[in-house]
Amino acid sequence: MKENQNNKIEAPVEPTISLDAVYEDLQSLPDYTEEELRQIIQKELKKPRQERDYALIDETSMLLDFMGAEVPSPDPQEVFLEMERRGRAHKQKVRRRFRTAMAACLTLVVLAGANMFSVSVYGENLFSTAVQYLGEGVFQIDFEKEEPTISLPVTEDDPYGIRTKCEEYGMEGVLTPTYIPEGFELKKAYCESMEKNENKKAYFLYRESDNRFSITIRYYIDQLTDNALLPNSNQDLEEIAVGGRTVYLLQQNQNVRAVFNDGVYIYVLNLTGEKEEMMQILEGMKDI
Repeated sequence: MKENQNNKIEAPVEPTISLDAVYEDLQSLPDYTEEELRQIIQKELKKPRQERDYALIDETSMLLDFMGAEVPSPDPQEVFLEMERRGRAHKQKVRRRFRTAMAACLTLVVLAGANMFSVSVYGENLFSTAVQYLGEGVFQIDFEKEEPTISLPVTEDDPYGIRTKCEEYGMEGVLTPTYIPEGFELKKAYCESMEKNENKKAYFLYRESDNRFSITIRYYIDQLTDNALLPNSNQDLEEIAVGGRTVYLLQQNQNVRAVFNDGVYIYVLNLTGEKEEMMQILEGMKDI
């Protein structure tokens, strides 16, 4: 809030983002591979915290997230320290005469404000992975805490609950997997619903030990082709047909990526595993 010359309080103006501008920016970007983008982030993370270009980290991480790729994470302790630093920049110091309970409440406010940073840049939710309130103003911070497994309502036609979750946010008729490799458990699931269909996105992340499977679903837009979500042309890219759809397949080391669209949505699947497993997943994607 700010005060103008007539001493009237003006509400802050919410920033707006033009999708056209985003797509124009994406098209103008150099043709980086996923690995090159990760190296940019890792290079910054190796610097002392006060020397890092966090704007560059944010932007590069957003691009990797847009591609459906994994974003490099720093040491969890550094995540907490950076969030704490950003939170302090927007809060006055708590005076010593404040009661312990008041200090605890303010600490939660600081952490909540910083939590958006942790999710968007590092893929880590501070509250769900690290912080436990023990009462009487005491917090326990455990960076080794395992991500909880998420359970979604399932049906015979929607065995993993992905279709139902998307429908809750107005994403009707998405293709739903009927097969995911055994042992994978759902760790993250969220949908973003904006006014325009083009802004809608669903993301589901499964883990099995150190192995990952993720599926990102976005509305398909003419200006945003499948190729925008794929590495540059000198990569070993395979074009195959699965279920009457054209699928772009890329395997790099132990990671397999598949990108395709059904005319309404664009799907980006990433798997730590073999091509054969990805093929089973693709063949099980059903419009039920």
